[in-house]
Amino acid sequence: MNQNINIEKLHTSHQDLAGIDVAEFALLRMATIPFCALKKLQISGLETQLDRVLSAQKTMEVEAKILSDKLHELVSTIPEDEKVMRRTVINLRRDIHNQRTTKVKREQVESLSTLLGANIWAKLQGWFDAQMEVKLIPEYERQLQSQLQTSVRPALREALKYKEFNRALAFASSGVAREALSEKKLPKTSRPNNLERSLLGYLNRSAAKTSPFSSFMALATLPIDLTVEGTPIYGEKRKFDSHITYNRGAVARYFRTDIVNNLANHYLTLRVNPTLQDSIGGRMQSLCDREVVLLGRPWLEQRLAQFRLNGQVVSVLKEHAQEDTFDGWLQAFVQVGIEEKAAKDLLQKLFERDILQVQHIIDAYTLEPLKHLLSHWSSSTQANYGKAVPALEALIEQLSRLKVASAKERLTIFETISELDQALLVEISPNHELDRLQNLVLEDCWFDGVKGTLGSNLLSGLADLNQFLKEQIIVSPYYDRMCKHFIERFGVDGVCHDVVGFLLAVGDKLIDIPEFGNKFEVPEARKPLPHARLPVTAQIQVAKCKQTNQAKLIVNRVFEGAGWLAARFTAGNHAGQVELTSKLRDWLDTLNPDGEPVDCVLSGHCNDLQAHARLTERVLQWPGESLQLPAEQIIDVADISMSYDEQTQALQLFDNTKKRINLVYLGATYPSPIWGIRYALSILTQPYLLHRPDFRPPTLDKEQATHYEPRMEQGDLVLRRATWWISADYIKEHWFAQDSLFERILNVKKDRERLRLPRYVFAQRYVPPERTGLVPSDALDPSRKPIWIDLGCPFWLNMLTRLVEKSDWLSFTEPFPNDEELWLEVDGEQHVSELQLEMILNTTDFEQKEKGNV
Repeated sequence: MNQNINIEKLHTSHQDLAGIDVAEFALLRMATIPFCALKKLQISGLETQLDRVLSAQKTMEVEAKILSDKLHELVSTIPEDEKVMRRTVINLRRDIHNQRTTKVKREQVESLSTLLGANIWAKLQGWFDAQMEVKLIPEYERQLQSQLQTSVRPALREALKYKEFNRALAFASSGVAREALSEKKLPKTSRPNNLERSLLGYLNRSAAKTSPFSSFMALATLPIDLTVEGTPIYGEKRKFDSHITYNRGAVARYFRTDIVNNLANHYLTLRVNPTLQDSIGGRMQSLCDREVVLLGRPWLEQRLAQFRLNGQVVSVLKEHAQEDTFDGWLQAFVQVGIEEKAAKDLLQKLFERDILQVQHIIDAYTLEPLKHLLSHWSSSTQANYGKAVPALEALIEQLSRLKVASAKERLTIFETISELDQALLVEISPNHELDRLQNLVLEDCWFDGVKGTLGSNLLSGLADLNQFLKEQIIVSPYYDRMCKHFIERFGVDGVCHDVVGFLLAVGDKLIDIPEFGNKFEVPEARKPLPHARLPVTAQIQVAKCKQTNQAKLIVNRVFEGAGWLAARFTAGNHAGQVELTSKLRDWLDTLNPDGEPVDCVLSGHCNDLQAHARLTERVLQWPGESLQLPAEQIIDVADISMSYDEQTQALQLFDNTKKRINLVYLGATYPSPIWGIRYALSILTQPYLLHRPDFRPPTLDKEQATHYEPRMEQGDLVLRRATWWISADYIKEHWFAQDSLFERILNVKKDRERLRLPRYVFAQRYVPPERTGLVPSDALDPSRKPIWIDLGCPFWLNMLTRLVEKSDWLSFTEPFPNDEELWLEVDGEQHVSELQLEMILNTTDFEQKEKGNV
């Protein structure tokens, strides 16, 4: 859904903030390490040395032609018997012509000063002076190597002095953390070793970006009042508080694995899959769930499966009570003539294939899944829990220690937790080896003590953003297709009482799945009718000029939907989480004044990105999704009816009391077509989308080594930062041709001046659209993400080498705001920050404005 932007359509309106429908709060995301930690890696005097050498090289280049021509002419005037002088001049001429330093001494050609004339002799003297500077490159290289050892390497390790960095490092990579904490002496290599490259990468995450992992990033909520100028945002002290949870996917796996391996011994109730129904050819079908691990992350996979069951089994499934114990089902199958041993095997298969289900003990809203499982197992009389319960108790105890543990202590605790996890799995599933999860323990970090109010002085650009986004609203082409299928099936005035059945019937007709390797094409979309309301979550940064006190708003990302990437931070009892929960609840109530917001939870019991506090009065019960809420807080999808409103050209949902409801998706996992029917459900929650601007680079080919995309801005709004595209081949040939670190930095400095490339940039691999599909194969490759680079430091420059090897093109984006424009101050130090705003875009105002202009 890309388009070219006509920047002239944006009208400067930063004086008018009254009409913006924005929540009265923002989620502040801040880097926990001050930005100065990056600047400490600078090499003193290096830029001056580079400037001197570049100036000298330019002098030698400028004077080369005229000097080589004059020396060439001079050769013929030197007598043939003066062979030494003649050879000296020829050698000097060749060196000057080829723009290289010479071994010829100045005093060797002083006798030619009168022959060359005063002007040319002065130029030659200037050339000799310049080459003296260029000949200092080996000395500058020696000094550079010395400063890397005495300055840069110690400065890099200063990040380890920050408790938040150390604690997050232990979470991110126990190997790196352990090596960093046990390092006895500094390496002496000219390039960073593996540990130093890792530290540079993690320092980038914790000081230059707002990476939402552990205590690399901290959160806080800030009030917004656009009617006032606002007050300064600051923190008097570095007060960070951790919220630590155990991976609920691991808990879900303990529960499920135990039942699979001990089904006959369980007293839990087995129920028939509510979606089980007759299919064609004498078969039966149902929506079946399977807990899987995808790239180390837990997920609940759901698919429509068909079964061929014999008549005895079908009769029991249809005629017996829909819920019963294992023994009750066993007797039912035995009574229809199935032998007891065969009946037990049959029950096991029916359970494993999700024809018979067990209600899970946790859901998306369970705050402490481990304790719930402990309570469940402790109350059981099963003998095999004798060792499992103590292991669970030990896990909970180890988890409680992490909150205040040092980085070194955390490493030991993580090892213990990993051992307990494996011991538990062996205890409940001795004969099965399961995939390891990427992170058993998760952490969010909250910033306590932040003060101030966001007002018009920092957020004036919201007026331009609001107006621009309104112009980009479209009807989701997939939602449009869903509406057309509804009309075809039920007519304009029809009513659908089987929402699941409808979504199953049309789910594979909404998306055009490309063949493998082809680009995913988005169909054309139409503009919405007036009165369309689209909630969005905008991630923005603010650059504040200290000299003029003016602020610009920079758009990082804008997501359709309310609470996007914010709801997941509500899952806990920390004061910040409780406050965010309250504010998000109030905001959701304002989204659709004509209907009740209803949370649509997917995979919430096993995936922490999908889990959150309960933010709506009622929650949708989708088949296979675990909910532990009271009945009055649940709306079963089977009780929902759907109709089409011709006036708004939209589908409407009602509960069994005819009350209008509006489904909202609050998960933090972006919906994907590979979800199947649940993707169709997500489309139902989002009728409108934003027509995305085409920010891809122009066609790049080998003949074009560099390309510049200027900053795109209007008024106080920046839609795109300035970007330089440079081919990987060019970088290899022109930046990394020499082994000398100084000469590498010098080569980069030349291009910085020629291309007007900033010294500090965010570098990123470019993945062409042709290489992407519904799910990019390298989506989890960390080298795909942008990394802050100091192009004047060889250690940072070395970080580019791996990016260069993995891509044809690299993009270099200006770091806007830069260090002089950072506005968040903590303990007197500037921190990189990002604001996450909740907004509602209403096309009514835009439509009226367009008519007024006409």
